[in-house]
Amino acid sequence: MPLGLSALSLRTRFQNGRIDSTLDGSTRLGSVNANLGISQQFGNKIANAPVSGKINLNVPDLGAIKTFLPATAQGITGRLNAAATLGGRVGSPTIAATLNGTSNYGTADGTVNIGQGTSIDTAPLSGKLNLNVADLEVFRNFLPVGQTVKGRLNAAVSLGGRVSDPQLSGTLNGENLYYRNQTQGLILDNGVLRSHLQGQRWIIDSLKFHKGGTLELKGSVNLANADPDVDVDVVFDKYDTLSRPNRRLRLSGRAKVQYNQARGLILNGTLGSDYGMFGSQKSSMPSLDDDVVVLGEEKKTNRRRNAYQPQPDAQPQRQHPFRRLWCRHHHRRQADHHFPPGRSHPRRRYCPCC
Repeated sequence: MPLGLSALSLRTRFQNGRIDSTLDGSTRLGSVNANLGISQQFGNKIANAPVSGKINLNVPDLGAIKTFLPATAQGITGRLNAAATLGGRVGSPTIAATLNGTSNYGTADGTVNIGQGTSIDTAPLSGKLNLNVADLEVFRNFLPVGQTVKGRLNAAVSLGGRVSDPQLSGTLNGENLYYRNQTQGLILDNGVLRSHLQGQRWIIDSLKFHKGGTLELKGSVNLANADPDVDVDVVFDKYDTLSRPNRRLRLSGRAKVQYNQARGLILNGTLGSDYGMFGSQKSSMPSLDDDVVVLGEEKKTNRRRNAYQPQPDAQPQRQHPFRRLWCRHHHRRQADHHFPPGRSHPRRRYCPCC
């Protein structure tokens, strides 16, 4: 991708057994300026030549690097400043760098030092990095649909070892941690993380959630390989694991969780349910359309008609033994004779239904 160079100047000077170069440039990503000096006293191998200089990098808008980032990070904003001092030899330089960056994902600052070695890979590494994420919800685009994460996270990491084999130390802590899987109804709430780094392992001293009861994790994650190796112990104490209207589960017990890509997930322990409720709505059950006929079953129209037929009274009214006869006589007499308004049939008062 073109860098969008708008101004670039490179000046090189040879004098007193040295090669001095100065670089000033502006790109679409930001600005860079550097000065570099190489001694000509290197014999037949330039990799042994002494080198010195400084490099400054300024990226005022991290949005300019979107094209280098995945689709989930296209909303990045912020700035980055970095500076490095060079020394040593061309083939194995020493680097003392400082960086300071702020973005919508968090803040980072620190120093990184690379000492003298036979090669850059075997050179000693040292430094410190500080990371702060004010709200983990900014990483929602990196999660599958229906999953949410919130809370604060901060890390103070010290660097050691060698460039090809870094060794880490320091702390990684979190407050007000929250995770929700809407599809499964899983909620981890009011979480507190206390952990530290040891070599290439992340030691989880305590990751504790509170919701009704408590859920606590302790263990380690090996970061030496590209795929993590997880080994943690989990303790449930009347913790409301699932919280959906039709799916609730409260657990107590202990379990060991192990995971790596080779053997997959292994769960070993004893868990008990203090409370559970799983239900399904009838409206979600499948049903056949009205035009589908099942042999051997009553027609749907008959079933529907029978379903809405009024039910007889539980206690039918008591009838007079001569009610039917009297009613017939009464109505017949009324039909045969006409009486003036206001007068009733002489036998009307004896008819139980009148």
